[in-house]
Amino acid sequence: MKSKKLIAMVVSCAAFAVCGLAFAQVNVQAPSPPAPVFLPRHEPRVDPAPPTASVPPAPPAAPKPDDLTIDQLLDAIDGIRVQKAELEKKEQAMLKILQTKAEKQKQRIEKLTQNAPAKAEAPKEAPVTANQLSIPGIPNESKLPTGTPVLTR
Repeated sequence: MKSKKLIAMVVSCAAFAVCGLAFAQVNVQAPSPPAPVFLPRHEPRVDPAPPTASVPPAPPAAPKPDDLTIDQLLDAIDGIRVQKAELEKKEQAMLKILQTKAEKQKQRIEKLTQNAPAKAEAPKEAPVTANQLSIPGIPNESKLPTGTPVLTR
């Protein structure tokens, strides 16, 4: 009995293998590549010349300080100090503008918060007691006979 099962198993495996090999050898044509798409050709966009006023010209290559004479070194130091003073003036001017703009914004925010309507608070009412309620079908405590227990929460 075991041998019949074994033979059937081997035969079925062989059949699957033969079918698999036959399927693998089928001449499957690869799909042809899609036809090329030709897009209309556009001329490259020509931008006007970039503004040169905002871009400073590149500084000339400076010689090594060791190659300079004393007079040239003194002139270079003077030039650096002039540039430094100009930069400090620009920095101070920008800081002043920044402070004035920040102050204006602060005043605007303060003005908006002062004019904002205050939150309306609901008037505080005293809690309602069971005696003050008159619900139809439910007897009031005052109408209950004496000795009747009243349920509370």
